[in-house]
Amino acid sequence: MAWFDEDSQLHVGELATKGQRVVATADAYPGTPLAEAGGRIYWVNTGSWAPFVQDFDMATGRMQDLGFGQSVFASADGRHVFIVEAEGLTEEPAAGRAQVRQLTPPVGWYLPGDGGDGLDSPAAVGGGIVVQSSDFQANPAPARLGDWNPQTGRVTVLGEVVSANFGIIDAVTPTGASSGLAAWVPPTCRSWCVIRVANTSTGAGLTLRSPLRYGFALGGAFSPDGRELAVFVNRTPGGGGETVQLAIASTITGALRLVPQVRVVVGPPEDWARWLPGGRQLIVGGADSSYLVTAATGCAQPFNFSVSSAGGVDSSAVIVPRR
Repeated sequence: MAWFDEDSQLHVGELATKGQRVVATADAYPGTPLAEAGGRIYWVNTGSWAPFVQDFDMATGRMQDLGFGQSVFASADGRHVFIVEAEGLTEEPAAGRAQVRQLTPPVGWYLPGDGGDGLDSPAAVGGGIVVQSSDFQANPAPARLGDWNPQTGRVTVLGEVVSANFGIIDAVTPTGASSGLAAWVPPTCRSWCVIRVANTSTGAGLTLRSPLRYGFALGGAFSPDGRELAVFVNRTPGGGGETVQLAIASTITGALRLVPQVRVVVGPPEDWARWLPGGRQLIVGGADSSYLVTAATGCAQPFNFSVSSAGGVDSSAVIVPRR
């Protein structure tokens, strides 16, 4: 697992031993969204007059600059990365820059997110890229959500998101699948009482409903096979510093079960969940604590890496597979 601390240091933690080490330093900060592809970790450096993308190669220990960009995210198969620029995006192989491709979303569609807080970061899913019908900087009101296929130029409309400032909760493409799933909060009610899950090729899906009266909180993640979605349920009305509870939902039946042992305090920019390879366990966290959870049983135990004076794992964290 990799993340940035308060001193702009990039940490890599070993899940089995709970040890960690600093591998690089950059002008990034806790909460900076990270992407992983081809054994490299990508992020946006905001310390200059214009943001630019950097990467760290786990095999060589080298960090390099990739050029200007507002955000960066991996392709669904993990073989390429997309760098979002002012008027479009660049696609390049994670292994090198030999075959760079320039892409431009269709007229009237925008890539969500500026990479600044992780709440509205772009995502690739299946053979497409998630887009929305409003630029978040221009209009934070509800927006249509779509799956853009760069090969055909076609956009499949998935539904409406509660605000163009928030985008999707998560997206996933199971191994070998030609389409994926996306989850988001629709503009159904002010308290975020439901979450919509849909197939990105067809738009068909189901609606998850909160078992408690205060709706859902920000944050969540699909299991690697897309059959489950980890989400957070509000236990009290909003207002800052509230406690939320982990819940795991079936994306097949819509059934949702609370995990009694996992309650965390909402922290900036959101509560977070990361599934481990294999989909049996996940790590979740908030402002005050983090847990290792076994999905099938709901059993949880506190989880932390070795002590770091510069702070622990936060919502920027990304799982880095062994190679």
